[in-house]
Amino acid sequence: MRGPEKPIDPSEIDPDPDREISSYRGYLGDYFDGSLSVEDLLKPLAAFPWDEYRDFEPTHKQPSERTIEFLVGPRKIKMSFDRDMIDLVQFLEDFPTIVVRDLAEFQTLEEQLDMGPGSGGVTFFFENEDYETKDIEESIRNCAASLRTDFDFLMKCSI
Repeated sequence: MRGPEKPIDPSEIDPDPDREISSYRGYLGDYFDGSLSVEDLLKPLAAFPWDEYRDFEPTHKQPSERTIEFLVGPRKIKMSFDRDMIDLVQFLEDFPTIVVRDLAEFQTLEEQLDMGPGSGGVTFFFENEDYETKDIEESIRNCAASLRTDFDFLMKCSI
């Protein structure tokens, strides 16, 4: 499976304020104030046209509630979501091979209060330690293909 270090766990945060969060094992990227930064492993999902996907008009035959299926090894994964309300970050929150963490999970209450009300939230993406990297890569690739198939189908239906 994995080496001894697991993806970042808020209860085991390294007290070294100079350590970059991207140096933690399993780091896949982050989202801050509308800016997305991802490692190569996550790029197939980051490259998906989420805005255009949301823009398809729902119809009786093609509602905004969608279900996609994809394989992770021999396991079939089924994900259901409302296409009108989804973006990459929200999608990843339910993605089985990825762990999503907010910056606040790694901060003390004092640090959170010091940020002030205008501070944007930071969301981090990590590999789920229950899966091997090859399975995570496969899940992302297969899911992106499933999303693209659904996107193309909706495109054909809208013409």
